[in-house]
Amino acid sequence: MAQKPSKWKRTLEKKLEEKLKKKTKSDDKETSRKRKIKVRIDSTKKLKAPESSVSVGSIEHTEALHMRAKLEQQAKKVETLESKLEEMGKQLQSFETMKLRVGLLENEFMLLKEKSKTNEVIIIILSGAF
Repeated sequence: MAQKPSKWKRTLEKKLEEKLKKKTKSDDKETSRKRKIKVRIDSTKKLKAPESSVSVGSIEHTEALHMRAKLEQQAKKVETLESKLEEMGKQLQSFETMKLRVGLLENEFMLLKEKSKTNEVIIIILSGAF
């Protein structure tokens, strides 16, 4: 069962033939041109592409497995991002709660400060009255 030459090999052969045709101008050089083409084609046969020995079905299966692995990786990334978002939401809620607490403490401090001033005024008034 002979394998069909791959597309890149055929295009390479065509390019080589075209280059050699341009270089040869006479019929005397026709035999050397054919020999050069044969030598170059034989040398390119040694350079086989990885796909040339693999069937189309196995390539599709491999691509499907590769795509499946990519999808699984993306699903894991989505899960980690979702968990990070949940954690960030909790941190934001905690931050907002802390901000409210700080605001309440500031208000309490201001009230205590005013109360202290009021107490000082009362003490001064009371000490001056006696």
